[in-house]
Amino acid sequence: MNLTNEHITDKDLKQKTGSIYTPLDIVEKMMSKVEDEFWADPTKTFCDPTCGVGNIIIPMLDNRVRHGIDPTTALKTMYGNELLKESYDILMQ
Repeated sequence: MNLTNEHITDKDLKQKTGSIYTPLDIVEKMMSKVEDEFWADPTKTFCDPTCGVGNIIIPMLDNRVRHGIDPTTALKTMYGNELLKESYDILMQ
């Protein structure tokens, strides 16, 4: 999945809702700040309080799995919230 700010192209909607999507290069920098032991710990939980189209929560899941957490456990330890239906619909594709 190509995760970018461009998934929501309705500029009026972006302006009305104040939606800003984190660019992937920034997400990569943020993820690199988390120590490997946290990604690899099955007891740690991760939350994206404004998950939008998944620019952060999907790489979080990927990092958990790449660090040896099975996908089911990784999903059970991750939480995301989104209020904007348009963003949620894109995330769920």
